[in-house]
Amino acid sequence: MGEHMTRQARRAQARNKAKLTEVAWKALKEKRSSGGDGHYLTRDALLPYFWDPSIADMVRDNIEQTLRQVLGTDVIPENGLRIRIRILHVVGKNGNVSQAVVAGAQQGKPDQSSHVAIMGYFDDGNVRTPASADKLQDLAYLFDETTSEIRLPLNFLCASEIPKRPFGNNWLYQIRFNAEEARRKEIIDQSFFDTLGHGYIGVTARPFVKRMVEHYKDMRDGKGHLLHSVWRDLRRREIPHRGIAQISGYSETEDGIYKMEEKLVEK
Repeated sequence: MGEHMTRQARRAQARNKAKLTEVAWKALKEKRSSGGDGHYLTRDALLPYFWDPSIADMVRDNIEQTLRQVLGTDVIPENGLRIRIRILHVVGKNGNVSQAVVAGAQQGKPDQSSHVAIMGYFDDGNVRTPASADKLQDLAYLFDETTSEIRLPLNFLCASEIPKRPFGNNWLYQIRFNAEEARRKEIIDQSFFDTLGHGYIGVTARPFVKRMVEHYKDMRDGKGHLLHSVWRDLRRREIPHRGIAQISGYSETEDGIYKMEEKLVEK
């Protein structure tokens, strides 16, 4: 699922988009409420991944709280811990919409890097729910009612060497599709299953979650390239799948991240 733009064109496009959005981000950050560091995550730990500082802060607070509940003050395990997040649009009686975050922990695969999974972020605007205490307490089922997730490795969230900014960090990422149910039911063959599992590899120097939303919009709006065409086809044919977007690497430089991309593509 490759892209045919030259590296030079891709870099120019990324820089132009960053210039347009960084100005707006600085205006939002000025309205940010005060806060401090937690035991596991610094106050700014999620700023590299979300464009909106208020969303970054809510997600960060919920991850910190969940880690404290699960681990106390123990060290985060390298593998096997999975923190799930749902971002909700809460509709009040007066019609105003606010946002809330629900978090929970579960055991991941033993050989799987510990990570945060943002569930359902591509599922048509996340989840809308009436603002009532009873309703918000019953949202656990929503974790699995999704066709997508964004994975953020916990070792990246805790890394002090990664600048806490949404622009200028160089990310290597992969978008792939888990279609185990479709393969098990013989809806698709093994070859197509393997292709979906390999997916698309890309780089960005902008907020990771924002870049993933752009991919989703290209798919939804009939734009993009082979990745988006395959994604649309899975939805059109109602093939059971979960789209998974995950960070695979980080570099301080553009040259470094493109070299990492080349090595991963060659595998």
